[in-house]
Amino acid sequence: MKFKCIWKKEWKLPALLLLFGIVTGGLLLMQDWKGSHLWDNQGLPRPLAGEDSLEEALEVQSEFGKQRIPVIVEAQRLTREEIREKLPEIAKELELSIKGKNPSLEQVQEPLALTEELEGWPVQVTWSVMEGGPVCQDGTLNQQNLPSQGALTELTAQLQWEEETLVWPIYVRVLPLKQSPEEAFLESLREAVEKESINSQYESRQPLPQEAAGVALQWNRPMDYRGILVVVLAVVGALMQVLSKRHQEEKRQQKTRSQMEMDYPELVSKLKLYMEAGLTCRAAWMKIAGDYQKREQTGRSECRYVYEEMLKTGFEMQSGVGELNAYERFADRCRVPCYKKLIGLLTQNLRKGNRGLGELLETEMWQAFENRKALARKQGEEAGTKLLLPMIGMLGVVMIIVIAPALMSMQM
Repeated sequence: MKFKCIWKKEWKLPALLLLFGIVTGGLLLMQDWKGSHLWDNQGLPRPLAGEDSLEEALEVQSEFGKQRIPVIVEAQRLTREEIREKLPEIAKELELSIKGKNPSLEQVQEPLALTEELEGWPVQVTWSVMEGGPVCQDGTLNQQNLPSQGALTELTAQLQWEEETLVWPIYVRVLPLKQSPEEAFLESLREAVEKESINSQYESRQPLPQEAAGVALQWNRPMDYRGILVVVLAVVGALMQVLSKRHQEEKRQQKTRSQMEMDYPELVSKLKLYMEAGLTCRAAWMKIAGDYQKREQTGRSECRYVYEEMLKTGFEMQSGVGELNAYERFADRCRVPCYKKLIGLLTQNLRKGNRGLGELLETEMWQAFENRKALARKQGEEAGTKLLLPMIGMLGVVMIIVIAPALMSMQM
């Protein structure tokens, strides 16, 4: 009983699928076997007249074994009587096919499709049109000077199928171009202006028509908006100038910060050296600033921003500004983190004494030298990146010099 339950639940659906596949596959095999045999050597059915030929891959059995060869089955040919009866039907189809985008051959305003072949039929078509008529040889239209009711013209189609020929006349009515209300108004306006010009050719001034096609007119010369262009250019120029100055200022500040960061290790080492020699923080500061001032006066030193700021701080202290306040104002003007750290150490020295300041300055000095090495390495990488574009340009020039003679020799 348990086995029957398992059979019903687990094997029922697979068994049904297998049975369906066997039955369906068997029927398909029988149908394919029946279709693959050419019974009683009846041959292959030909395509109807006008259709394309077919190619079938067949198997042939002979004393040399089974082989597969392609067989081309040409379309059925018609007798001359059958062709003669078929040509008028084809001509009527041709009438319907040449109208193109036109609604009918009685309302022709778009080019005609004067095809030389008719799809589905082995017929060659030759067209003849009236010389100077509204229809050209390629089907385009000549709609100049047509009356409002249009012009009726005859097209002659000569249909050639093997040795049979049929000449079939087709009549079409070509209508003048359909104008929109705006196009009709513009044409009327041009005619009115030309009329005024002819009527006033002996006068010193040419009048302009006040109406055309029942529409009132008001004449003015075109407005020249070059003033707006000048204003726009001025605004753009002012913005560019502001952005340029801002960019130059940012570049100058970046250069100043970079120079001050490079001078930081030297300044810390000088402060440490003078303070270890027994000078106070203020005296060491004034000594460093004074030495820089002497070198600058003698022309032996270029402008160094950090020493300029130190010199300014020294002048402030001489004029009565407190030492602590002067150091803090120096840090605010420099706006570089390392100098704020140095001023923090010096102000701490003023508040708590010189104990441990030498060790702190020495640590700061070695760390500053390491930072300077990293900064120099970064600046070198930036310089290499800036040289990359010129190097690419030089590489392109070299490649042109090498490849151009080869290309010229190949062309010769």
